[in-house]
Amino acid sequence: MPFANLSGIRIHYESLGEGDPVLPINGLSAPSANWLFQVKELSPHFRVITFDNRGVGESDLPEAPSYPIAQMADDAAAVLEHLDIRRAHVVGHSMGGWTSSSTTQASRAWRPQRACPRPTTATPSTST
Repeated sequence: MPFANLSGIRIHYESLGEGDPVLPINGLSAPSANWLFQVKELSPHFRVITFDNRGVGESDLPEAPSYPIAQMADDAAAVLEHLDIRRAHVVGHSMGGWTSSSTTQASRAWRPQRACPRPTTATPSTST
């Protein structure tokens, strides 16, 4: 089982397929296994890198009681850096949509010019 060590936290990831990299990012408490059907469809055409957010699935559970989106975005970017991926399609679901936007726009670990033109996100809507 592959892990990336990121500032003392082990982040579990999997990489399947070949081609342009795709990084799907889950919401806060969903494990990477939730992307199984998408991985099955995408991996014949793309290199799909899934990972468990900190505190989820096989990744370490740090002592911090909460994980800001900026920190989760840095984790996602660090997984790409660990794999020496310089450019990727970034996809997010739920809170992962917010994380994917942060990864491509403001991550300290991975610069926006490395993201493919637009992140694809599915985020919860908010109303007032």
